[in-house]
Amino acid sequence: MNTMYFSLTKILIPSFIFLSGGFTVLAQPTALPAEDIKRAIEAMLPEGEMTAAIADNMKYKLTLSIASDGTKIWFYTYDSSSPQPSMLDLTSINLEKNVVIIGGLELVYAGKVIVTDDKNNLQSKWQGHCWSFEEHDGRDSRRYRFTLGRLDRSGQTYLHIQIKEIENGERKRWLDYPLLF
Repeated sequence: MNTMYFSLTKILIPSFIFLSGGFTVLAQPTALPAEDIKRAIEAMLPEGEMTAAIADNMKYKLTLSIASDGTKIWFYTYDSSSPQPSMLDLTSINLEKNVVIIGGLELVYAGKVIVTDDKNNLQSKWQGHCWSFEEHDGRDSRRYRFTLGRLDRSGQTYLHIQIKEIENGERKRWLDYPLLF
């Protein structure tokens, strides 16, 4: 079992344990300067065109471009098999506000991620950052999570979008989009 440590900067949330993809997540209330987070994001997301592999299915490749004006980062994907925009096309990062926007919804910074063991789905120790949005109302809930990290072993960037929406107690939308590039 791998351990991920989050340091929370916006809101102090009690320590929690979350099991997902072979990781144990522990919240730690340590703040990081916004400028350090911005530099880390820019280092992990260089501008230009690249090919990404779906992390849990390395056979599927996605061609994407990353663009930035210094205050915001956008993603563009090229997939001729689908006329619909991918979830990545609907995603941007506002570097000034330190928020991730997915389909118009703002995800706030949840903390730094430190994976201390290479016994995980990515088979590498890695570090990064996470943004999230959660909303619960009776039988309805929405949970969005955006994780961005750098693998120690290969230097690859790991970008993971998770969306879970439940309406009237039933699964409405369930997306797990892990990319390596």
